[in-house]
Amino acid sequence: MTILDTLLGDPYQSANPYGVADVLEADEAREFTAGTLTLLDDYGFGAEFVPIALGGRFTSIERLVHVMRPVFGRDASLGLGYGLTSFMAAVNVYAAGRTDQQVAVARTLMSGRAISVAYHESDHGNDFGANNLIATEDAGNYRLNGAKNVINNADRAQSAVVFARTGTSGFGGREHSLFLVDLDGPDSPASTPRHLSLALRGCRLGGLSFRNTPVDASTMIGAPGTAVETALTSFQVSRCVAAGAGLGPVDESLFAVAGFATRRRLYGSDLSDLPHVKHTLASSFADLMAAECMVADSANTLHELPAFGSAHSAAAKYIVPRILESAMSDLSVVLGARFYLRTGPYALFGKHFRDFAALAIGHAGGAACQLAILPQLKRLTSQGDAAPKTVPGADLAPLNFGSLRMFAPGPDPVLNRLRVSLESRPVHPALTDVWQILTQALLDLRSESAALAPHDLGVAAPAAAMRLTERYALLLVTAGIVERLDGDAPSWAVLALYRTAERIGGVRLEPPQHVVLETFTDVLRRIQEGRAFDLRARTVPRTMP
Repeated sequence: MTILDTLLGDPYQSANPYGVADVLEADEAREFTAGTLTLLDDYGFGAEFVPIALGGRFTSIERLVHVMRPVFGRDASLGLGYGLTSFMAAVNVYAAGRTDQQVAVARTLMSGRAISVAYHESDHGNDFGANNLIATEDAGNYRLNGAKNVINNADRAQSAVVFARTGTSGFGGREHSLFLVDLDGPDSPASTPRHLSLALRGCRLGGLSFRNTPVDASTMIGAPGTAVETALTSFQVSRCVAAGAGLGPVDESLFAVAGFATRRRLYGSDLSDLPHVKHTLASSFADLMAAECMVADSANTLHELPAFGSAHSAAAKYIVPRILESAMSDLSVVLGARFYLRTGPYALFGKHFRDFAALAIGHAGGAACQLAILPQLKRLTSQGDAAPKTVPGADLAPLNFGSLRMFAPGPDPVLNRLRVSLESRPVHPALTDVWQILTQALLDLRSESAALAPHDLGVAAPAAAMRLTERYALLLVTAGIVERLDGDAPSWAVLALYRTAERIGGVRLEPPQHVVLETFTDVLRRIQEGRAFDLRARTVPRTMP
């Protein structure tokens, strides 16, 4: 059990001030649950986003995802609004900022203040190269003119990382620079009215209006014209963390629906006795575990194989939300009409369902992630050396932003590790057909990627080329699951491989009934023992609603 699990307490305990009823009441009011900001301040949550070298507790991406999980599981608005948005801003400074800027950011975060990240402009979406907020030189400093829209924490952050045009040619990759802009000073930009949203209702989404706003030249992050390069470097980290943010809400949702199914009587028996319900709960658990494997392995790649981080983090941000959205959709069917209720013991599921859809597209949409993979696909899918097998719990190399690359230098070693595994006999007899599908999918991906023409690799890529990036991402998910078979294949891993093979091959595969039942039993066992639906099977304080 993590410290934050303990501090947030049992969500279904009526006396808990941070429980379901209070979360839902705060969500209706478009606020965070009363007292949660103080709780996180007292814990020192901001230190989780600050590297140890700067006085914080950040040691690895996987650990950060693990620490954030109970916060997002309670309220995704809180996790995003208090921490993740600030981390997305801070990684730009960690990647390219001067030491004094990094120290300033660390102090801000560890004091409990927020930092906003002002990249997007409504007219341009993820096309940052077209952004029009202008930074004009003025006596050695700059003046900013323009606006940033739909910015989280714009009205409560102490500072913001602002993406602005400093070039004058109007095209090219060196036209923009990043600035660390103070939002508390007399000359700071004005915040614009808050946007009201259907989901993540507690997040304060607003904007910043710059009208001849003066900023000192020393606030620039990195060299002039390097904003795109810095952004693409920092995205490799933030995409992976953002993908992991969805694990907590789905974990809590599975618990709620499983609890409902074991208590709901239908047709003279428990709802959980129906084969379809057992299959749905088991499959959702398998999907959740598969998604965690992908996040964990992508995080480890950033530490141990950083030159491949661009492709792996983009793949995680693309595929993990899709796998988890599928699980949430299936679980909503089991919950039935109660899925639509905004009050009562199962209303938290509805909130998580709404929040997850918004959380999944936050930071960067799926197409942007696919376009980060596509130009590298020929090289990535070539046959080459296999990565060594990961050792759970082993110390990782420190995250080194300087080792991250925009494009992979050669064949993907993790994909080649999967190739080597598939050349051996499957460790579970039920996986023989799955092994054949995965082996053929890997061969097809290599040959079809090799046939891509230059005009297939950009924003005008045909649908067939985009589908190759999805297959690549799914094979990385497969690699993560296979890594955890270890001779004694857990039932969830076998079921997860069936489901991943279905997604890759586009065919319906029927897993053995005993695999489904064993996975379903694992779900019930974890509920009875008070354990989370994660790879660590950590203990959690929650009782049936």
